[in-house]
Amino acid sequence: MTLNMPYDEVVEKIVDETKLSKEDVIEKINEKVKELGSLITPEGAAHIIARELEINLYGSQPIQKPQPTVIADLIDGMNNVTITALIRNIYEPKNFSRKDGTQGAVQNVHLVDKSSYCRLVLWDDQIRQFKDMSASRGDFIRISGSFVKESKFDSIKELSLNSRSEIDINPKDIKKEEFPDSLLSSKKISSLSLGQTDIELIGKITAIRLASTFTKKDGSEGKVASIEIADETGKIKITLWDTAASSTENFKEGDVLEIQGGYSRQGLNNNIEIHLGKNGSLQKNIKKSIDVPKDILESDSTLSSYNKSDKGNSKEVRLSDLDETMKNISIIARITGISNIREFSRSDGTNSMVGSLLVKDNSGPGRVTLWNSMTDYIKKVQIGDAIRIEGAYVKMGLKGDPEVHVGRSTTVEINPEYLKDALPELKFDFKEISSLEPRERDVNVRALVMRVQEIRTFAKHDGSEGRVLNIGISDNSGSTRLVAWDDKAIELEHIEEMSPIEIFHGYTKEGSQGVEIHLGSLSTVKKVNKIDSLDPTKIKQTEMTTNIASAERVDMINLEEGGLSEIRGTILKVYEGKMYYNSCPECRKKVTEMDDGNWNCAEHGSIETQHTLFVSIALDDGTGCVRVTFFRDLAEKLLDVNVKSVIDEIEQIGIQTLIVKFEQRIKGREIIVRGKPRKNKFDDGMDLIASAFFDIDPKKEIELAKSSLKA
Repeated sequence: MTLNMPYDEVVEKIVDETKLSKEDVIEKINEKVKELGSLITPEGAAHIIARELEINLYGSQPIQKPQPTVIADLIDGMNNVTITALIRNIYEPKNFSRKDGTQGAVQNVHLVDKSSYCRLVLWDDQIRQFKDMSASRGDFIRISGSFVKESKFDSIKELSLNSRSEIDINPKDIKKEEFPDSLLSSKKISSLSLGQTDIELIGKITAIRLASTFTKKDGSEGKVASIEIADETGKIKITLWDTAASSTENFKEGDVLEIQGGYSRQGLNNNIEIHLGKNGSLQKNIKKSIDVPKDILESDSTLSSYNKSDKGNSKEVRLSDLDETMKNISIIARITGISNIREFSRSDGTNSMVGSLLVKDNSGPGRVTLWNSMTDYIKKVQIGDAIRIEGAYVKMGLKGDPEVHVGRSTTVEINPEYLKDALPELKFDFKEISSLEPRERDVNVRALVMRVQEIRTFAKHDGSEGRVLNIGISDNSGSTRLVAWDDKAIELEHIEEMSPIEIFHGYTKEGSQGVEIHLGSLSTVKKVNKIDSLDPTKIKQTEMTTNIASAERVDMINLEEGGLSEIRGTILKVYEGKMYYNSCPECRKKVTEMDDGNWNCAEHGSIETQHTLFVSIALDDGTGCVRVTFFRDLAEKLLDVNVKSVIDEIEQIGIQTLIVKFEQRIKGREIIVRGKPRKNKFDDGMDLIASAFFDIDPKKEIELAKSSLKA
């Protein structure tokens, strides 16, 4: 079927796939037109009704029968999934208010099989329907026709339902031997480790700290409390937030508690803590008694995230051998990158400081994170300095790599004499400006400062003031723009023109005039006396222009992964999607919402977020159709909007109506897009992430066609 299905065919399609009469369908369409006023035609309203009823108007292939799978095989974005599992927990529904003032509800169901665990997420009326099934802990459940999303909070796979999904409780063909009783057993304290979620635990209270209040970043009041529990294997601290924190008034030492929905976190002194947030619960268990050994009961220590056998003299470790279980280690390395020091407020109201160093030893690169008073060392070091760290511990970073952490009990030495010959001198791979391409990470460049503009201030989305500084730089191959933000902008504001500099750990972006170098939190600009490869007399004083990355024009059918490609096509449709996400104002990467309501960037930690716009379109050139995604300023330029206006319109008229509006605006437009192709993980087709786009220039297209014919 075509993308321009006529009104009558849409109506017939809806009638065929539902139990609605033709009159009922037309009435729904007319109500939608009336609801949206002049924003939409009856044909557009018919398409919206079809989407709301989850009718696929454009599928050229029959709907596939859902294939059974196990939880460990779930992948974010999978559709039409069938899962058979065991219900481990059914959590209480949580009510919330939507932005439009209406009330909603959400409920989580914890599912397990022998391979792993996941959540079933129920919304609004789905909660009532599930309750009517009288399911309970220990029941078997088969879910058909669901789709998979990865939780932005803890990366757990979540199953969601649509109108075609089905749930069967305790189906007759279950093979019970595939679901052992151990799947429902509570954990013992000694078996806990960092990074676990949906933890069930039973223990006896050994200490209670009643709730205290603090002010969150959004101005609302939060509560935090803690209890200490023990079982036959160990002792651990439980941190309670908000509603759960208030429940401590109902408990006393000696009570046996049953805890559900906890998650493990690193506490003070490398101890593991269990946190209970909005999805957690705890209650007394009066039927169970626990005999805690005397040595555990009288001990002042709680469960540690490292083994007791690790204590003693620190162990020398290579960066390539780091493991998240290590503590009390020593490393020797050279510094390759230096971050800013960031101050932030913890959820309990206390203030902290954190900063990072990129380092390298004979085995490879690594990262060192310094806390509070230890961040003073960041102010004292330079690129290339040797550093020895003794008595540090290792934690897994948000990017999944082990990092060395430096606290108040760690010893740090900078350039000690005995390390003079222990480490080789650093060798950086410096790139020429003309070879830069968009979206490169960890870029090193040597150049001359040609022009320094005045620092510019702007209002961030959170209302605070931001700063940006543009610096024109050149080398023997070309010129580009160096962009510095906030503290780095202030640091470089008075740099002298014609100064030779070395740029470490920058990243590139496609700017309005070509590829630019941007400075992130771990980027460093080093002023040097001379760069032998650059001759200032042979480099012209340039305007602040940038090199435009070259790309080969290809037909869509010939797109291949890797490199930079250019395609020309006609816009067929705008894909449905949220259209914006929360991002870090410094590196612009997607951020994660934590359980206490704060936002966390993998590179910059706790931050105030900004909104980033994105949109995906179908682009066709006759040889194929490619999904092209535009981010940030490119998305705003394509749609002729800004992210704030998009969010406002979503709240006013809804996302589906807005997508139809945008589709009517740009459908049929012919454009040239430059970007990096990548393989779609679902159907092995090619997608394109846009780094630049242009409207068709007939003269250039004629010249391109002529050169192609000559070739």
